[in-house]
Amino acid sequence: MMKIVAAAKERLYHFFSAYVPQIGCSDQAKDKFWSLLDEMTAKVPSKDVIVVAGDLNGQVGATKDGNQCGFVAGCGTVDAMHAACLLVEKHREKQEPVHIAFLNLEKAFDRVPLEVIWYALLHNGVPKELIEWVRTLYSCPKSRVQAAAGTSMEFPIFAGVHQGSALSPLLFDVVMDATTRHLQKVVPWTLLYADDVMLTSEDKGGLEREVQAWCDRLECFGLRLNVKKTEYLMTDVTEFSSIKVNDIKFPRTSVFNYMGSAIASDGKLMVEVNSRVSAAWSKWRSFTSVLCDSKMSERMKSKIYRAVVRPVAMYGAERWPATKEVETRLSAYTTIRLRTCTP
Repeated sequence: MMKIVAAAKERLYHFFSAYVPQIGCSDQAKDKFWSLLDEMTAKVPSKDVIVVAGDLNGQVGATKDGNQCGFVAGCGTVDAMHAACLLVEKHREKQEPVHIAFLNLEKAFDRVPLEVIWYALLHNGVPKELIEWVRTLYSCPKSRVQAAAGTSMEFPIFAGVHQGSALSPLLFDVVMDATTRHLQKVVPWTLLYADDVMLTSEDKGGLEREVQAWCDRLECFGLRLNVKKTEYLMTDVTEFSSIKVNDIKFPRTSVFNYMGSAIASDGKLMVEVNSRVSAAWSKWRSFTSVLCDSKMSERMKSKIYRAVVRPVAMYGAERWPATKEVETRLSAYTTIRLRTCTP
């Protein structure tokens, strides 16, 4: 445990950097840690401010069934993309329909009530002492709005996690896990990435009931489904109907951009490849002032291209079959871009 004291606005700030014992640690190690923390903070004068920075990941961990891919160690967007695309491909091979709903929450990070955060932390087994430390970060939160005319007066904040805080994504993941755990099915039938939810079913009516259950459950905890950004995809291209929730019909789409991967209802890979090439072209245009500068060395241009442009085109490519069509499309794009770099 490390302590740093800093002076600001006639007050002293005592920063404690602490490594919180993990879930697998013994009770003796946990008791020793909290006793040491209490002992050190007790020495701080009451007029000073105490700030404790600790690691919560070991206390909460991943979700029970591994559905959450956002801000979780050992998991990321590529895992969610691969699971979703593989599910569509397998059903297309068997010529069986699969129904997918891509849910999006309305201003989720700003709407989650603080009481739900404390409930979720307690529900996931986080020690009460650590919950109290998190509470101190959210005691009497205030904000201001900066505009062209100036900065507004302070106003209180009664809901939502802090903007820009490294702890906020983890807190939201804990909330989603605690509030919807009994609704989550095994991977890949339910996939979560923060406030983006993918629900899959082989039955249209079953998916409709499942989405309705999620909508009702989220509303019970102060969250709301964003109907405008929620879309429905089906692998049977001959079927044109959609699903309804609360008498609201969700828009049907043939291609959905999930975590940067274009999932097509017909399962065609080139839809995604062309999408990545288009994204790489947009990134290229933002760097044309550098990549097309005759005064810039080719070595530097090559480094910038490999570090900035090429990763955009190859994002998620580890799951693509290396077909001749894919190789030709990527090779043609690379050749055109590299020729543009050279005088």
